[in-house]
Amino acid sequence: MSAVLSPLLGGLVDLWGRNIFCVLVSVVITLVSHLSLAFSDYNPYYSMVPMGIGYSLMCSSLWPMIALNVPLPRQGTAFGKLEIVLKIMMFN
Repeated sequence: MSAVLSPLLGGLVDLWGRNIFCVLVSVVITLVSHLSLAFSDYNPYYSMVPMGIGYSLMCSSLWPMIALNVPLPRQGTAFGKLEIVLKIMMFN
């Protein structure tokens, strides 16, 4: 799902230009998906689809902010730290 949605959402984020708002929306979508997965008796697919959308939106809006805001000599370190944080969040 993320492989299909990330380029589409990335194009929309680039057109709209509100990266921080999109990151906030993706966090809320992911939080609601996790809560509904934990505390409801719904079919898990109803929670996993919004979670995939939230993850795609987060990647599409968070990674370009690093390229826009971090100086070029430090971009590799910034991308590496972001990847570490994302991996820690996914496996906890």
